[in-house]
Amino acid sequence: MQFLLNAEGERNTNVAVEIQKQLKDHLNVDVDLQILPFAQLLEKSYSGEYSMLRAAWVADFPSPENFLWIFSSQDVPNASGEASYPNVARYISSNFDKHYDDALKAKNISEANEYFKKAEEQLMADAPVIILWYDEGYRLIQSYVKNFPNNPMQYRDLGKVYFEEAETL
Repeated sequence: MQFLLNAEGERNTNVAVEIQKQLKDHLNVDVDLQILPFAQLLEKSYSGEYSMLRAAWVADFPSPENFLWIFSSQDVPNASGEASYPNVARYISSNFDKHYDDALKAKNISEANEYFKKAEEQLMADAPVIILWYDEGYRLIQSYVKNFPNNPMQYRDLGKVYFEEAETL
């Protein structure tokens, strides 16, 4: 089995090597790592030319939709070899699609999030992907830095940040 991953990032390679090792040790499955430039990885992923693929997604805006839209089946082609974007997993589930579409039609965020939750539960039950981790960001700020809020998108608006004179000991 071929496992495709992009060449950029030592962490990607280290994780892939560990996955390769665990698949061999626990399931006796041989996996060949194929490290490709990002452009070639994208081309192969869109056309479905892979057995296993390492991919990542970072949110563009703070909503579950930003992670779930890549699993909507509306743009999955009928024929193999045709480009499938954004759903490179070519995941098709009428239950997922119904919950996802209901979320998009919801009248408010609370209602939408209930449908997104159902869509995510369906996705995790079907397991077309394996979620290995979610990145976390940490920051250390001096006590004299004021009005520098944190937010889920890690967006930095410095327009209202100010410094308060530091206390001397």
